[in-house]
Amino acid sequence: MSRARLEAFTDGVIAILITILVLEIHLPDTQHSWTVVWRMAPVFAAYVLSFLVIAGFWISHHTLMLQTENVTVQALWANLHFLFWLSLTPAVTAWFGTDIHSVPAAVLFQLNVIAVNLSFLLLRAVVRRSNPHLINLAIKMEVMSFGINFVTLVAVIFAPPLLFVGLGVNSLVWLIPTTQNMRLVTSPKD
Repeated sequence: MSRARLEAFTDGVIAILITILVLEIHLPDTQHSWTVVWRMAPVFAAYVLSFLVIAGFWISHHTLMLQTENVTVQALWANLHFLFWLSLTPAVTAWFGTDIHSVPAAVLFQLNVIAVNLSFLLLRAVVRRSNPHLINLAIKMEVMSFGINFVTLVAVIFAPPLLFVGLGVNSLVWLIPTTQNMRLVTSPKD
């Protein structure tokens, strides 16, 4: 299979996930007040952070695919494994958004983020085996990200709304390095 086909499939799945994510926001039909908007703030906040998580993984996937020349069957399965965990994001977001003080909802959300991270690391390792030239641009960021994710997992057991802080910090950790990595990968070869 070509790299372009794998990337197109992943792009399509991610576009659907983002669509499902926004469709999980149920606006009230009869009440139109600022009080109702205020009560829905956690739902919108959960949506924004989940959107950032999905967008961050999409950018990381794109960066990985820009460097990939050979796509193996193992890479296809690893990519599907990654997409499986990512596809659970709308469900855990909807549950957490309805009650940001729920320990089970926050823990499940964070466990899903960790599973997505681990599955992406597996995908990167599989792709790297058949593409030895692959530049690993994000080792430090991945280690830091896992640290933040595990600290967040422990923190949400005691205070579920800390999920917002953990995901926000994790998104910021990836923001600048991802932009720099894209420049390194897409710059003309000497």
